[in-house]
Amino acid sequence: MILKELVNTCLKYANSKKPEKKMTIQIHISEKNITVEVSNPIDEIDNNHLKELDKTIQFIRGYQDPFEALIRMKEMSKNSHFKGFDGTGLARIAYEGKTLLDFFVSDDKIMNMSAVKSIDREK
Repeated sequence: MILKELVNTCLKYANSKKPEKKMTIQIHISEKNITVEVSNPIDEIDNNHLKELDKTIQFIRGYQDPFEALIRMKEMSKNSHFKGFDGTGLARIAYEGKTLLDFFVSDDKIMNMSAVKSIDREK
């Protein structure tokens, strides 16, 4: 679920149409965390589009419980003032997947999205 949502988001916000530019998926596992990273080249940067993604991620991270963000996003998507508001998939992986989301665009026009999940170990 987490990987699928990150891939879909990268495809939506960083759609490179050049076949030589490939999406990269990495999964890092340590004793404390599992990190899923998806990177995708951007042909042309649409700053407004990426600002919306940033706003969505900051909105989700602004709630202590991502479930509250998910509920609020669903309510907002029904409101005509927020037509086209998207992000419930990201809110779901933050809530159900218990992940911390982040993204950035590097100087070489690569969009990088990540979701970090803490590994709870009982001792």
